[in-house]
Amino acid sequence: MEPNRDSRIEKYLFVIHDIAKNLLRLSNEEEYESGITEALRSLYEVIGDVGITSLWRYTPGVSGKYGELERLYSYFGDAIADKSVIQGAWPESWSETLQQGISLVMHPEEQPEEISKLFPPGIQTVLIVPIIIHDEFWGFIVMTNRKKFQIPDDDISFISACGLLVVERIIEHDLQKNLNVAQEEVGNANAAKSNFLFSMSHEMRTPLNAIIGMSNIARTTTDPERFARCFDIIDRSSRHLLSLINNVLDMSNIEVGKVELCYEPFNLNELLLGLEDILSIRAADMSQILRFNLDEGLRSMYIGDADKLSQIIINLIGNAIKFTPKGGEVVFVVKPADEKAKDPDKGRLRFEVTDSGGGIPDEKREILFKAFDYQGQDVAKKFGGTGLGLAISKGLIDKMGGILDFVSIPGIGSTFYFEVDLGLLNEEGERERVSEDIVDDGEYVDIRGNKLLLVEDIEINREVFIALLEDRNLEIDQAVNGLEAVEMYSADPEKYDIIVMDVQMPVMDGYEATEKIRASGLPRAKTIPIVALTANTLPEDIEHGMKSGMDAYVAKPIDFRLMLKTFYRYAGGNR
Repeated sequence: MEPNRDSRIEKYLFVIHDIAKNLLRLSNEEEYESGITEALRSLYEVIGDVGITSLWRYTPGVSGKYGELERLYSYFGDAIADKSVIQGAWPESWSETLQQGISLVMHPEEQPEEISKLFPPGIQTVLIVPIIIHDEFWGFIVMTNRKKFQIPDDDISFISACGLLVVERIIEHDLQKNLNVAQEEVGNANAAKSNFLFSMSHEMRTPLNAIIGMSNIARTTTDPERFARCFDIIDRSSRHLLSLINNVLDMSNIEVGKVELCYEPFNLNELLLGLEDILSIRAADMSQILRFNLDEGLRSMYIGDADKLSQIIINLIGNAIKFTPKGGEVVFVVKPADEKAKDPDKGRLRFEVTDSGGGIPDEKREILFKAFDYQGQDVAKKFGGTGLGLAISKGLIDKMGGILDFVSIPGIGSTFYFEVDLGLLNEEGERERVSEDIVDDGEYVDIRGNKLLLVEDIEINREVFIALLEDRNLEIDQAVNGLEAVEMYSADPEKYDIIVMDVQMPVMDGYEATEKIRASGLPRAKTIPIVALTANTLPEDIEHGMKSGMDAYVAKPIDFRLMLKTFYRYAGGNR
């Protein structure tokens, strides 16, 4: 090996060592940026009279192998060097060559006219060295010179080695940066969920404390009025606790995209009157005025998910009452939206809730509709709640294809509004209310004379079920697991009018028991109503039950009225 080549290679090694050492020392963002540029300067000084040294990253195209080029860093050794390097689109042949790991050495004056015009005036030599990382083309280093000269292979190898060091450091930096962002997001998410758990713990303890306290008082009191008062508080606290749990389940379903809407005819006036009765009590507790203003142009009957619509309205008005001080006012307005529905079978309605509370700062707008983010733990402590109401409402309105937004003036108040499309009934439908439940509208649902098989493994749940139905003149047999239920049905398949089946049980669960009854070939095996009575009410649970052969679901804790209506629908009365 020639002496001058030996000394040049030795110089290369020293430079590579210095570049590697300096890149490892980079700690903060400012040092990182200058450190990469310094590495490119080292290349410039070793190679010699170079106009510009620049590092480019290649991003593959979505379709096809030719993607985009992005210049990341440059060092301008020549004050008059043209920063564009290449003026125009790169030929595909260059990309193909570079992706194979082959360097390009070009002299513009020797290139065809369509190639030579791509280079800035005065450039005589261009070197493009590809950088291959883990067998993939990452990008390249470009060096230009205003003199024409040949570039030794040793120089190209040296540039390639330095390029690998620089790019490895860039990749490491990007990974660390992404990791920091991810850690920050995880930290924010954990903080938000910690706040949520704090709020949920507080919210759940309040009704639980009331239930436990009132139960103890009811055990010892002999005063009938006080006894009734205790059970009234227990009932309301239990319903509040159930609503908290339902909110968490609703949010879970929304996040995984498993919200199902039930489109049925409903009377909007009746729905709003019922909500006004409920929410007026909350407002009165805060010495507030709650006004419901309904546009005269509204129809009475619409088609939509009345339960979900009620949930949204309760969430928004409930928030308004919560954040409005005592003596304030909350106004709820329903009117046709200005925007005409594109579908003549649909009507777009606008719902507005205006309060006289403290208003919402602009910086809170982005987080207001996020789950588990409650404007900070201090707000949760002051006002209570789980911070899920707006997130649930937003998810439900999005599912309905509507919009939810708000305007607010700090210190004066806020207006939350949403718009949704509801189906319209024809005039005949307007005159005659449609309902699938052929039951009386009073308190008593007549299911007398039915014979039920109750399948439930927990004794206290069986006691509650039987106690709820003790005045309905029913004959109720009990099974403690699915296997026992199959055996009792098989012994007398004509006996029962309906089977009420728990899902999670030892020995044999409700799904398997239902499948065995349906497949037994016994009389009425295909048609006997089987209603699930279970706490498993996620969409996948309901789907599993229907596939096994169940006819309907009644959720625990039991909504007594809904349970009776379900039994009536499937078993009928006066058998």
